[in-house]
Amino acid sequence: MAGDTGKGVRHKSIALQSNSAEGGVMYSDDELRSLRAVDAYKAKNRVKFPTAVDLLRVAVQVGYRPPEDVPHFEPAVHNPADPLVRS
Repeated sequence: MAGDTGKGVRHKSIALQSNSAEGGVMYSDDELRSLRAVDAYKAKNRVKFPTAVDLLRVAVQVGYRPPEDVPHFEPAVHNPADPLVRS
């Protein structure tokens, strides 16, 4: 219909509907699960572009846990004598 913008119609990616190749890329089951989780988050929270924090929340919801052996880094301290740092 002329002028119909299709508001309210959500087009799903072929890659999300099946494990088919899209643009030469084959998604693993874990990748598809992650994409579906992000898509569900976007629909539930009515956000078009999730932030990095939103994506971290989704990752934790689907079971991501950081490895225990990752070292904790302290923030860098500004050293005025450092020649690589501009004032």
